[in-house]
This record gives sequence, C-alpha cells and structure tokens, in this order.
Amino acid sequence: MWVEESEPDGLYLGGCDIGIDWTIQHEADTVVHKIDEVSVETDSDVWRKAVSQFSDNVFDFFMTAWPKRIADKDDLKGFELFMSLWINVESR
Repeated sequence: MWVEESEPDGLYLGGCDIGIDWTIQHEADTVVHKIDEVSVETDSDVWRKAVSQFSDNVFDFFMTAWPKRIADKDDLKGFELFMSLWINVESR
C-alpha cells in the first residue's frame, strides 16, 4: 500500500501475485463467486456479515499488535494512510 495522489482516496493497494484470482459478482440478493468452471452462490447478507466480521478481526489485530516498526518511509506513509482511512470507515 502506497500513497498515490492519482487514486480516489490517495491510497494504492496493489494486487497479490501469489494468490488465487476469482471473480465476485453481486447479483440481486446473492454474491456469485467464480473460478475457472466452478461457481458458488452466497446470500448477500451472509456474505456481508462474514466479510464484516473478518474485517473487524483484522482491524482488532492491527490495533493490538503495536507498535509497528516500518523502516521504509514510503511504506510507513502508505500504512498510516491505510489505517486512517480504515479508522474513518470503522467510526461510521
């Protein structure tokens, strides 16, 4: 994550080149997950609750796993912006 003025919120989050890429489509009351020839549908409310709970767990970890020691100044700026944006979302 890096500070990038051309991004809408000023933060660039790059992709992961070692992960599994799949498609997520929101359709009416379902979320459709597709990878290769496999497709799985999930109820939108169930998906939203699962993603929110996971996000809350990661946020709690970040808030308790302090202090952070980030040596690279650009990485530190990106992390600080990321956390400030996340805290603003959490406070809504």
